[in-house]
Amino acid sequence: MKTASFKQFTTTLMLIGTMSFSSVIYAEEVALPVISKPAILQEGTQRELSAAQIAELLPWAKNSKSFLVDLLDSIQNMTATDQVERMVEGIKSVVSESAPKNSELLMRYALNRSLVLSETLSKEMGSDEVGTIDAKVRVLKLSINMALKYYDADMETMSKKAPTNFAEFGIQYFSFLSEVNKSIFDASAQYTIQRTSLEWLQWDLYRDLNNAGYAPQIVKINNNLKVFPAKKITDAQAINYIRQMKQVTNNLNLNVIRKKSEQESVDRPSSSDGTFLGMAKESLLACVNLKSKTYDSTQALNECSSEIKRSGFDYSADNFSQCFTYVNQSLRAAESVDTCTAIIKSSTVDFSDKNFQECHRLVNKTLSSIDSVKSCLSYGNKVDFLSANFQGCYTLKNRTLTSNDTIKYCVGAVKNVFNFTDASFLACHGFVSKSLTSSESVDMCIDFSKKTNVDFTSGEFQQCYTMLNGSSTSVDSVKGCVKMMDK
Repeated sequence: MKTASFKQFTTTLMLIGTMSFSSVIYAEEVALPVISKPAILQEGTQRELSAAQIAELLPWAKNSKSFLVDLLDSIQNMTATDQVERMVEGIKSVVSESAPKNSELLMRYALNRSLVLSETLSKEMGSDEVGTIDAKVRVLKLSINMALKYYDADMETMSKKAPTNFAEFGIQYFSFLSEVNKSIFDASAQYTIQRTSLEWLQWDLYRDLNNAGYAPQIVKINNNLKVFPAKKITDAQAINYIRQMKQVTNNLNLNVIRKKSEQESVDRPSSSDGTFLGMAKESLLACVNLKSKTYDSTQALNECSSEIKRSGFDYSADNFSQCFTYVNQSLRAAESVDTCTAIIKSSTVDFSDKNFQECHRLVNKTLSSIDSVKSCLSYGNKVDFLSANFQGCYTLKNRTLTSNDTIKYCVGAVKNVFNFTDASFLACHGFVSKSLTSSESVDMCIDFSKKTNVDFTSGEFQQCYTMLNGSSTSVDSVKGCVKMMDK
């Protein structure tokens, strides 16, 4: 045993002789200090999210992504000052809507930190100082784009129910902020941001699930932050400290720990609960977003994930969204989701088809939206509701009948190939409807068209009608002329 111990000791000495002192300190040999969350950050410390939390986060994430994209589009033609105001207002709106329960996404971290940076620039540079507005525009735009980039990462993490890789995020954000800081020309502001970036990096490494593996870097940053003052300093001092901080950064070997964190991200096991594993993220998000309007988020999540896992149903499809829009006018959100799921799974109906939409528009004048859907489903593709022939029938009959009864009548009439756009038929209706209702006039003129060869547009009929109508009703005049002319 003594010989083995001696050999081990000798080997260690040889290693020390060939390696630098900093690289010989392994993570497990370094005591991890207790690091408190930076006071200026409104961020959670939770490493894993429950199913209920994920259900609450999913709708917020998708809505926020859409909002941020629109926000960037809306500021394109604004002045720099207006751009800053609009972006700050927009980011605050997104962040406030998620607080406090939705504070566990990298997307939100990037946005929240951008507000801190904007305030830092105002404090250190002054709102009227040259370059302040341009710097804010750059920081806020880049931060929004970074938040959008993390949307996919957040969705991936939630879909696997995996712990957040804070180390990887911290290193990426530190690199991002260091690059942004190169375009800040105020020494005081640059120093504050550089110091802040180290403080945030330390915090991100510390709250990572594998923080013990980053103990050397955490300790090194912690020791140096005690030396770099947080109070106001001169520009000359700021420049000197910035150089020292860059040297500290070089000694952190970020490239090495970046590779390590990426590998750990691959190795981290996802939750044993496979509810989300391999599911269509957009589909799950859409379903939970709708069902949670009726049920609590956990029940919504369980029902949605169960259906998607069983059938692969796509709740993010336009066809489902259109169906939900119709059905939800009559039923609660959760019931609407289930109803549309059943309809789409059992039929080939296209709710975005203009013919179906026209049918629903007409039937819905009389029936509820859900009953209108059922009614239109029963018609299928048998009737072209947009055709001039159907529209002609509907226009005439609907002057007397309800919309639903009109549709039933016209569906049958059109299927029997009657032409409601025929000039002779329309002329007949014009005469007869002076005495009868529009619906009665339609029936009478259809009967004339089928049983006689009278052309109601001819000059001969016009003369006959004028002669008889002086002493008879309009309908009797028409009947008299038909009797005389149909030989």
